[in-house]
Amino acid sequence: MSFITIQCRLVANEEIRRQIWHLMADKNTPLVNELLKQVSQDDNFESWQLKGTIPEQAVRQLCVPLKTEPQFAGQPGRFYTSASLMVAYTYQSWLAVQQKYHRRLEGKQRWLNIVKSDDELVKVSGHPISVIKDRAQEILTKLETQLSGKQNQSKKKRKKGGSKTDKSLIGSLFQLYEVANDELSKCAIAHLLKNGCQVCEQEEDPEAFALRIQRKQEEIEQLEARLASRLPKGRDLTGEEFIEALSIATGKVPDDEIEQMLWQAKLLTKPATLPYPIIFGSQTDLRWSVNPKGRICVAFNGLEKVIPALKQNPLQIYCHQRQLPFFQRFLEDWQTYQANQDTYPCGLFLLKAGMLGWQEGEGKGEPWQVNFLTLHCSLETRLLTAEGTEQLRQEGIRRLGKQLADAKSPEELTQHQ
Repeated sequence: MSFITIQCRLVANEEIRRQIWHLMADKNTPLVNELLKQVSQDDNFESWQLKGTIPEQAVRQLCVPLKTEPQFAGQPGRFYTSASLMVAYTYQSWLAVQQKYHRRLEGKQRWLNIVKSDDELVKVSGHPISVIKDRAQEILTKLETQLSGKQNQSKKKRKKGGSKTDKSLIGSLFQLYEVANDELSKCAIAHLLKNGCQVCEQEEDPEAFALRIQRKQEEIEQLEARLASRLPKGRDLTGEEFIEALSIATGKVPDDEIEQMLWQAKLLTKPATLPYPIIFGSQTDLRWSVNPKGRICVAFNGLEKVIPALKQNPLQIYCHQRQLPFFQRFLEDWQTYQANQDTYPCGLFLLKAGMLGWQEGEGKGEPWQVNFLTLHCSLETRLLTAEGTEQLRQEGIRRLGKQLADAKSPEELTQHQ
């Protein structure tokens, strides 16, 4: 599949923009913030971390009781779904970053536990440094030959910053260290890991080595602090978290460096000014029309029930001339679907998903006066050609055919199927 995203500005009167801002900033964004907090406090959070994923269904279940709380009530149904999706997507990205930091931290800790100064290696192994280097060269030559054979190519010159060959070699050295049963081999491997997978011919500078160890320890401390402070906190549109952090920082001495970094992160983070966008993941969540002036307009599923004025004053599309054909196609797809709902599949809509949000503006005034209401639309580029459309149609036919074949009885089928 090949997707692209286009953007346009949505134009409406000030009262409608005010109500939309109120829903998104005062209702939906606090809901997202609360869900972010509840996910981290859930009993299953540690197991989700180990798996590297947060189930969307679990987030939706956490959202159900929040719908009736006064501070979150009164939103369209799609807004609650969007909040759950936003939290699931946020944690999905957060977990990926966390796993990367964890791997980096474990690697640095592992390296620090293995490497020793040349004097220490001599003492531990009971051999002079020349013997350790000779053994290191033997191990290095053997490993490089094995890796070269596995890759079925000659050894390439390693680039600065580490190549795939370097990473494979480092991993192999760590593995070999774990299974080595003699101190000479372990010390030889430690020498290689300490010197970038190479045998160092120069005499070691003790002060330089001590400085390297100190820097590595500092890197580990920074990673530990980063891991401790990286839990998604949400968007602080009111500035309450900043004021709280400032109050604590000015009235208390931090217990350690990690706590100091946590306070500093809160105080230096640029405050959020825009609410979370609203995700519309279904093609039929967006309804398209044309107003008396010929301007393409869009309505969002459920929003008119909360803001009745939108029925008479729908949001108008303002876009660049190059993007206009896409929105015209969205309109045509919707009109065709409305006239032929039983035969026209949503899967052939050019529009795949939409996202209602705000773009930061300049000037003074209320946020709904200064900022701009926007719409991001994701579309499937294959549907821009007849060949691509036919390809997608055939894929849909095969997919539905499999569903029909898997059904055990006609009673299991929906009327549409």
